[in-house]
Amino acid sequence: MRSAKHLTFLALWSTASAAAADIASMEDCQARLAAEPGAAQEEAARWVTLGGGTPARICEAYALSAVGATRTAATRMTELAQDRQATLDAEERALLLVEAGRLWLQLDQLDLARETYAAAYRLGLQGEYLGTLAELELAREEWAAALAILEGLDPTPNHDLLRAEALRGLGRLDEAETLLDSLPAFPVVELERAKLLFAKGESADALFALSRLRTLPGSEALAAEARALQDQIMALPLRVLPDDPEPSPLRPVRPRLRPQ
Repeated sequence: MRSAKHLTFLALWSTASAAAADIASMEDCQARLAAEPGAAQEEAARWVTLGGGTPARICEAYALSAVGATRTAATRMTELAQDRQATLDAEERALLLVEAGRLWLQLDQLDLARETYAAAYRLGLQGEYLGTLAELELAREEWAAALAILEGLDPTPNHDLLRAEALRGLGRLDEAETLLDSLPAFPVVELERAKLLFAKGESADALFALSRLRTLPGSEALAAEARALQDQIMALPLRVLPDDPEPSPLRPVRPRLRPQ
């Protein structure tokens, strides 16, 4: 089902006529997409051939998406948004890029999704897609880029969790801990807490935080990430010499992390 934002986007262009085309305007395109996506794709292609210009190319790209030609649709949208000859303003280009980014995500093409979302961001478009862009930047360990995006977003639990991850990556560990302490004990929060404790050199506390995850519901992907972190911690060499100036990574757990 096409979202209201996408329908609004399709309606941004005024009617553009092309004799003998079944679709001759964006209004026609919107109606045909809702009724018969397959027929809309064929008619949009004819509209392009008959000189429908930018509106026809947009219609065809959306029709391709509607019939499941996801890669072709994403490619067309990306190319159209980057075409300086296309009659599009900055917001229209950005909206096309966001839709292309959504399609690249469906195809698990994360680098292409990040590039198109980042291009929309550079054009000044605000929206929910920015949270996803921040996550894509974090996956690449682009901590500063992610934090810059997140600083412009409303403080929600998900955004604050992403901010904590970015701050941890930048070494601003106390700020990250403050954010995490304000969040509910969801599994993803406890995993990030374990990563933060490990970054602070508090390996025993990190292991205890990981143990809490076993009592909370979560996805298999989350469990796999937790196991990988636990293996990383357990692979650390023990420091047990009495005159070792550094504390042992297996020192007792701090009282504040003990279960109530």
